[in-house]
This record gives sequence, structure tokens and C-alpha cells, in this order.
Amino acid sequence: METSFGFFLDPACTTPIVSSVQFVQAISNPSPDKRVVYFGSPLAGRFAVMADDSDITASISGPAASNVTLALSEADLGVRNPGAALPIAARVDGGPAGVVPIYIRALDSTHVSGERSFFISTAIFEEWSQ
Repeated sequence: METSFGFFLDPACTTPIVSSVQFVQAISNPSPDKRVVYFGSPLAGRFAVMADDSDITASISGPAASNVTLALSEADLGVRNPGAALPIAARVDGGPAGVVPIYIRALDSTHVSGERSFFISTAIFEEWSQ
């Protein structure tokens, strides 16, 4: 069965992220690019858990991953380390009430102008009906 959970561009979980997330540094002394993506499912009555009861964790990969910070709040972006995985929750419920916002800050440490990209993913989790 295909999972309904994943990362989305909107809190209603209607626009899935199906490729890399991109950001652009247009100048050599930029400010960080900040955005929010969402982990969840559009289907109420479903939930996601890890088989070993650990937290579902968001991780980043790709050429720009070491320049990307993930957090569960905008304030936490200032205290989390770039490139670090983010524990989301032990259980994420489907539907609008269960969606988890993931705050992202990207800033290339080389300060070279250009486009950067990274992938956001989780380990394999289980999806169940409530």
C-alpha cells in the first residue's frame, strides 16, 4: 500500500514535495532563506509511527544539506545545527489537525551566488488506520 504521509508545500497536504527543495542566493552577502514545509497526510483517520517506537525523523541530503537547518519552530532555527536530522514525533496523525510544520533555514556558508538544492526525507515508517 502506498503511504499517504509525506512532506508537503501546504498545511492542507495537497501539494506534495516530489523533488529537491531549492533556494537561491542571488547576492554574495545574503540573508538566510526561510520557509516552512509540512509533514503529514491529507487523510484523517490514519497515523504514522516507526516500527521500533522511536521518533519519526526528518533528514536532509544533497549538496546543500550542510547549509540547511530544520526545526519544529522558527525560534528553534537559531539553536539547531545545520545538517542535523530533526525528530518530528513518535506518532503523527493524519488530517489537518495532525500536520507538523517543519521550519527550514538555508544559507550557503560559501556565500557564493547561485541555486542550491537539498532533499528532505524520513526513514521508513508504518501507516495505520485508527
